[in-house]
Amino acid sequence: MTSAGISDLLEALGEVFLHPGADGQPSIGAVLECDWPSPALRSALLEMQGHRDPGLEVTYAGLFLVGAEGRPHPLEVSVLEGLRLRHPQSIDRVARVFAAAGVLPEATVSMDHLGAMSALLGFLLRRLWDPEDPDSPRLEQAARDLLRQDLLPLASHLDAALGDNPSHPFYRAAARALRLALERLEPVFP
Repeated sequence: MTSAGISDLLEALGEVFLHPGADGQPSIGAVLECDWPSPALRSALLEMQGHRDPGLEVTYAGLFLVGAEGRPHPLEVSVLEGLRLRHPQSIDRVARVFAAAGVLPEATVSMDHLGAMSALLGFLLRRLWDPEDPDSPRLEQAARDLLRQDLLPLASHLDAALGDNPSHPFYRAAARALRLALERLEPVFP
């Protein structure tokens, strides 16, 4: 596994979940040219590529914003935890990780949003694997906390929620790809 590959993938998947209609290209195509993705991850990425279409914005809105098939699927940890959107308890935990990294998400995005946290973990990995970055020990703990406490539980929940829903193959594959990529990182942060 190369650090640039997994960082690129996390940032691309972050964009997919942050911006309606984003398809993760060209990063996903570049990752598919690498040898590190597992067969399951490669399959999910190929499924994403096979289901890109101009209607992704509408599909995104139906799944995550208005809940066209019932309640919208939460993309925020605070909602998943049964609290409320932008609940201070969840936000404070994630805000500590953003502070450790020295960055902030877009002003219109909640810090505990799946896309913002995915992109943040990609950013943290780039810095962690930079031998010249003096903040590596502090960032390693921040990345571990983000992965285990927030990102992996939310990505796993979304993957299960979208499950076998045949009407949303792009986002179903994106959720599965994100979960698989995060699970691949678990041994890196014991």
